[in-house]
Amino acid sequence: QIAKLVKLKIGPWIGREAIKFVGKQIRRTSTGVEIWHDEKYLTGILEELGLNEKSRPLGTLSLDAHPMNHEEKLKWDRPLPEEMHYTYRRIIGKLRYMVPERYDMCYAVQRLSKEMATPTLSSWARLKKVGRYLLGTVNWKTVLQPSTGSLRLQVWTDSDHAGDKETRRSTSSAVLLLNNAMVSSY
Repeated sequence: QIAKLVKLKIGPWIGREAIKFVGKQIRRTSTGVEIWHDEKYLTGILEELGLNEKSRPLGTLSLDAHPMNHEEKLKWDRPLPEEMHYTYRRIIGKLRYMVPERYDMCYAVQRLSKEMATPTLSSWARLKKVGRYLLGTVNWKTVLQPSTGSLRLQVWTDSDHAGDKETRRSTSSAVLLLNNAMVSSY
């Protein structure tokens, strides 16, 4: 019945050669499955941030950013111009697409997402720090390894109870592990 309504096309099986799927690459190895983001996808993000191979990469992700001079300090909390605002939102969207495979960036992307309505120069500076971290970890892959035996589901949660000093809103998070492999987080 469904074949009359929808044309189904069977794609390639996941094998030793990587297959591309919506900006991601997936490959089977002798120990499991590797998933990573296409170099073109990552390069596009870095180019939009004005970063290239000559930029200094970061090995540790941090959202601390400070104005470089007095002139920048005066503009630090002003909203971004409309064109930069659009670019900020677009890059955040691309980073949010990466988070399921790049758990290391989850918190930073969540924090930057809170500023999407009215990003400032300080928001842009923090976003560039995430970009510099991405530049240093561009070859990272998620590795999924099969398990023999019973399935074990673990759920870890946390909340900071009014931790945002400006709005007094809480931030909560959760991590779901299946056989010690993260399958979801927020």
